[in-house]
Amino acid sequence: MQSAVFLALLVLVATALAQGVAQDFTQSEINDIINAHNYARSSVGVAGVTWSTSAAQFAKNYAVKCLSSNKVLMDHNPNRNNNGVYLGENIYASTGDKANGFDASMYWIQESKDYTYSTNSCAPNKICGHYTQVVWRSSTKIGCARVKCSNIQYGATVLCNYEPGGNYNGQKPY
Repeated sequence: MQSAVFLALLVLVATALAQGVAQDFTQSEINDIINAHNYARSSVGVAGVTWSTSAAQFAKNYAVKCLSSNKVLMDHNPNRNNNGVYLGENIYASTGDKANGFDASMYWIQESKDYTYSTNSCAPNKICGHYTQVVWRSSTKIGCARVKCSNIQYGATVLCNYEPGGNYNGQKPY
């Protein structure tokens, strides 16, 4: 009996340690995220995004689970369907205690230098899918969460969901 109780407590402690600590954004930080996204979108003739509390809560609900198959970075959410709406997703990770939403946005936006619109492709050995999601024409809302995951090497994470999601194969973002 004592072994069963000990095992149950051990499982509870391990589960608690794997959970992340949500760090809510201030309104000023939300404005910075929106402004960075809208600057990038306006530079390619795409209308701006607005904040979605629903997408932010969806991001938070997933992010606090701190799921990581490699213990280095958070895994993408394989089930990004929020009340029947497919959500796009960008994840930014850093060291330290708190990731910055504006820095995350700018990190994704800087991928624009590696994207070629005419061929709808990234430069060889480069990533630009975060950028294309930022400027995806039909994605009109964004909601982000910030979390600190102690079980992941780069556990200071910003996760943004885009509503509706973009990055459809063969389609240009704008």
